[in-house]
Amino acid sequence: REAQSVVRIVPSAALQDGVVQYECQTLSDGSLDTTTCPAGNVQGLTGSHTVQPGYFGLNPTQIKNMDPQGIGISQNVMIPYFQSFAKFVPNDNSVGDGVNFVGYRFSGPVAISTNWYIARADYKITTNGNHTIFWRGGLRNDTNGGVPYLPGGGPEVAQVDYSKGFSVGCAAVLRPTLVNNFRWGYTRQSFGQIGNHTADIIFFRGLNDDSSSNNASLAVTNTNSFQVPVHNFVDDLSWIKGRHTLQFGGNFSFLRNPTANNSGSFSSASDNPSWLDTAAMANTGAPGHFDPAFEGYPAVDGGFGNNYDYPLGALIGMVTQVNAHYNSSKSGGALPDGAPVQRRFAADSWEMYVQDSWKARPNLTLTFGLRYSLFSPPWETNGLQVVPNVSLSDFFADRTQDMLQGLPASAAPRLSFALGGPANGKPGFYNWDLKDFGPHFAAAWSPRAHSGLLKSLFGEGDKTTVRAGFGMVYDRLGPALLATFDRSGSFGMSTALTNTGGLETPGIAPRITGLTGNANLPQTDLTGRQLYAQCPTCGTFPQTFPSGLNGDTGSYAVYFGMDNKLKTPYSYTLDLSIGRELGHGLTLQASYVGRLSHRLLSQFDVASPLDTVDPKTKIDYFTAVTALAKLYRQTNSDGSQKYPTNTITPQLVGPTASYWYDMIAPLPASNPGQTPPPLYSLFTQTSPTNHAGTTDALQAAYDLFSFFTFNETTALQGLDQGWGLFDPNSYDPNGNPTVSYYANGGPYSFVDPQFAALYSWRSVGTANYHALQVNLKKRMSHGVQFDFNYTFSKSIDISSDANRITDEGGLGGQVIKAWDPNSLRADSDFDLRHQVNANWIAELPFGKGKWFGKGANGALDALIGGWQLSGLARWTSGFPVGASNGAQWPTNWELSGFATQIGPVKTNGAVKNPDGSVNLFGNAAAVDAALSAFQADFPGQVGNRNNLRGDGFAGLDLGLSKRWKMPYSESHSLQFRWEVFNALNLTRFDVESLSLSLTNSSSFGNYTGLLTNPRSMQFALRYEF
Repeated sequence: REAQSVVRIVPSAALQDGVVQYECQTLSDGSLDTTTCPAGNVQGLTGSHTVQPGYFGLNPTQIKNMDPQGIGISQNVMIPYFQSFAKFVPNDNSVGDGVNFVGYRFSGPVAISTNWYIARADYKITTNGNHTIFWRGGLRNDTNGGVPYLPGGGPEVAQVDYSKGFSVGCAAVLRPTLVNNFRWGYTRQSFGQIGNHTADIIFFRGLNDDSSSNNASLAVTNTNSFQVPVHNFVDDLSWIKGRHTLQFGGNFSFLRNPTANNSGSFSSASDNPSWLDTAAMANTGAPGHFDPAFEGYPAVDGGFGNNYDYPLGALIGMVTQVNAHYNSSKSGGALPDGAPVQRRFAADSWEMYVQDSWKARPNLTLTFGLRYSLFSPPWETNGLQVVPNVSLSDFFADRTQDMLQGLPASAAPRLSFALGGPANGKPGFYNWDLKDFGPHFAAAWSPRAHSGLLKSLFGEGDKTTVRAGFGMVYDRLGPALLATFDRSGSFGMSTALTNTGGLETPGIAPRITGLTGNANLPQTDLTGRQLYAQCPTCGTFPQTFPSGLNGDTGSYAVYFGMDNKLKTPYSYTLDLSIGRELGHGLTLQASYVGRLSHRLLSQFDVASPLDTVDPKTKIDYFTAVTALAKLYRQTNSDGSQKYPTNTITPQLVGPTASYWYDMIAPLPASNPGQTPPPLYSLFTQTSPTNHAGTTDALQAAYDLFSFFTFNETTALQGLDQGWGLFDPNSYDPNGNPTVSYYANGGPYSFVDPQFAALYSWRSVGTANYHALQVNLKKRMSHGVQFDFNYTFSKSIDISSDANRITDEGGLGGQVIKAWDPNSLRADSDFDLRHQVNANWIAELPFGKGKWFGKGANGALDALIGGWQLSGLARWTSGFPVGASNGAQWPTNWELSGFATQIGPVKTNGAVKNPDGSVNLFGNAAAVDAALSAFQADFPGQVGNRNNLRGDGFAGLDLGLSKRWKMPYSESHSLQFRWEVFNALNLTRFDVESLSLSLTNSSSFGNYTGLLTNPRSMQFALRYEF
C-alpha cells in the first residue's frame, strides 16, 4: 500500500450557498480595481460570505433577477450536490479560480499488488553444443486499486494486468560458416479496468468533466478490457564466405486484439456555456445571458471569463449540450444503454531482409542491406467495421479547390458510412503499401596510424574507430489508430450525436432535473427544438451523417474519420561516430545522430471553416476578417469600443472592405411602399424589441463579428446557419428571426453542413531530429566501471501526438489550421535540448584483498567484504510548452489554438510561491508580465507552439548490494540488494499539467502535477544456483 498526493476541484463554501464571485475588470496597469469592487460581504442562502478587494459577488436574488427564465439557482438539484462537498475544506491554490471552483488536496491511499513469475529452460540437442533450444516464459498478476476521487470513497478505478508470454528458440551451427537462429515468441497483453460509469450523466464544465487536467477522467471512469495476443516468428541465417558475412532473415507477426469498453455506451449532457449562441456569458453584452456588465454590475475581467461562466452554468443547472450515444450490432440490432462495445481487431506483418558485411580491408568493413516490409491494414474480424464513402483526402482536396474558387462549403459531397473491411468483402480502412523497401548502408574504419601526428591523434592499432551509417526505416500504423475511430468515427455502428452548438440561449436552454439517468437528459429545449438526437436508422448501411441543410438534429458535429489514403510513415536515419580508447579502461565516443521523418501521421480537421477567396478581388476570408478584428478589438481607456459599428466605412477598413460587399448576398429589392424596407440586422443591437438594422453589408459583417470577438468561428457559423445575419423586422412568436441573409453561396458557405470539425489522421507530417552525443565509458577495473553520456539535440515537427492519442488528447498536437499545417512547425513536445545521464558500479574497498581489511578472516570478510554501490543519475533541460487561447476559437471551431506572443516572456522552470502554488513564471508580478506578453490569435493565426520551456527531469537512483558465496558450493550464492529510487527526493513538475489559458488568468502558469515520483525503496534477497 502507498499514498499519493491528489488534488481535486470542489465548489467553494460561497458557491455551495448560492453565491458566484468574479474578478472585476482590472485597471490598465493590470492591478485590481478596488474602487469599483471594494472588499465586502454578500448574503447567500444561509449565511454571509466575504468578497476580497477587486472582486464582486452575486447573491441568489441577483442571479434570479438576471435569469430570463426567472428561476435562478437550482436549489433542488445543484445546491444539494454542491453541499455534498462541504466537508472538503479548500487547501490548495494550484487549481481552480480561488473563489468558485477551488482546490482540495489530500493523501489518497492506493492498494497495489504486483506479482511476476518468470521461468527459463535451456537444452543442448547435441553434446558439442552446435544445436541448442531454449524456452523463456513470463506471467503477470497485477492489481492497482487507484486513488479515490475524494476521501472516504472507494477507488475510482480498479485495474488488473494478466499479461503473459513465452519465447522458444533453436540455434543450429549447420557448418562452421553457416548458422541458423529461429525464434517463436508469443505475448498476450491482457489489461482490464473497472470504472464507476454505470449510467447516463450530466457533466459540469471545470468541475467533473474533462476541461481540467485535475479531474479529467477521474470523476467518471469507464470500464474496458483488451487482450493483444501476438505470434512472432523470426529466423536469421548467417553465412560466412571469404571476407563476406551474408545474412538473410524474416520477421512475421500476427496480432489479434479483442476489446470491450463502455466509453461510448452512455449518453450525457453538459452545462457547457461555449454551446450557447454567444459561446459564453461574461462580457457578451447580450440580454438574458447573465452578463454582469449588461445587467448593471461591474464587468468580469477578460481573463476570468471561464471562471465565471463555468460555476454559474452549474449553479443554475443550465443544460446546453446533449450527447446521444447509440451502438448497434452488424445486423442492425440496437445494444442496450450501457452495454459494452465489443470488437476484435487484427493486423499482420511480414518483413524480410538480406545483408552483406564485407571486410574490404583489414581496417575497413562495409555493410549493405535491404529490408522489405509489408504491413496489413488492420481490420475487424467479425465485420463490425464501417468506412466513409469518400476518401477524406479527396474530401479535403475538393473543399480546398472550392475555397480557392469562391464556391460554398455546401458544394462538397455529403459523407456517409458503409460496411467495410475483408470480413465484409469490402475495402478496408486504408490500402496496402506494397513498395516499402528500406536500404541500409554502414561503414566502420580504423585509421591504424603507425607514426607521427596521426599516431598521437588516433593511437596504435584499432584504438580509434570511425563509423557511419544510413538507413531507411518504416513505422507500423497498426491498431493504435482504431480506438478513437471505432468509438467516435463509426457512424451507424457506434454513433455519437450532439445537438448543434451555437443555437441555445439561457432563455430557452432546459434546466437540470437530476444528475444521472437517461430520464434526466433533456429531449428538447423550451421552444421544442430537439436536443437529444434520435437515430432510428442506426445499424443500417449505408448511413448518411446528419446535415444542417436538411435541418437534422446532430448535424454540425465534432467527429472523427479515417482517411483511406494513409501511407506507411518512413524515416531516414543517419549517424557518424568517432571512438577513441584513452587508456586505463576509458573510451570516449562522439556521435552525430539524425532522423528525417516523412509521411508521419498528424490529426487534421478536414472540415475546417473555409478560408474562402473572393473570385473578384482574390482577397481571402482570413485577411478580410482580420482587418475588421484589428478595429473592433481596439478599446478606449474606459473599455468602450474605439470604433463603433456606425463609424465603419470602406475608407477606414481599407481594400479588404470589398470582400464583404462581394461575398454577402445583397438585400432584396423593396416592394413599392414597403415599410420598413429590408435591412441587415446589427447583431450587437438587434432584438425582438429593438429593430436596429443597416443596409450596409460591411457594417453588418463588422457588427456580427465584433460581437464574437476572439470567437470569430462562431460568427461564421451564425452567418451560415441564418441566425447571424437576418432581417431585424421579422421574428416569430418565440423570438426567432424568420428572414435570414447569407453569403452569396447560401447557407453553409463557409462551414460544413455536417461537421463543425472532422478529425482524421493524415500522412502529411514531417519531423527532423539532430543530436550530438558524447559518451565516456570506463570498463570494470580497480573495482569501478561507469558510463557518462551527454546529448545536445533538437527535434522539430508539426505535431507530436502518438497515434494512440484521441482527437482531443495529448498536448494539443492537432493541426489547427488545416490549410497551412506547417504554421505549427516548432520544437517537438518531447524536445530536450540538453540531457545528461550516468550509471556506475563501484566495489567498496572493504574486505579481504581490499584497501581496508586486506587481511580479514572469513567471518569478518563475510561481514564487510563484497559490497557494491551502484547508481543511475539523470538530468534534462526543460520540456517545451505553449500558452493557449483558452475558451476562444478565432481560427478553428473546435480547437482554440496557441496564443500569439507579442512581447518578451521569461520562464523560471518551477517557482514555489508563498501561497503554496508552483508557477512556471514566478510570483504574481512575473505572471502578470507573462500574460501581457501574449494575445489571442487573429482569425487565421495559430499562435506560437512550444515557445516556452518548463521544468525538466532530474533523478538519482542508488543501490547497495552484497553477495555471499555459499561454503558448501562455489556455484551457489546469496545476494542482498537495497535500492532507493529518487534518493534525493527531487521534485520536478510536469508541463502537461500547466494552466496556460488566457481565459483563466487566476491560475496562469500554475503546475498541478509532478514529473517525478516521491522517494521509494525496495529490499531483495536473491539465491542463485
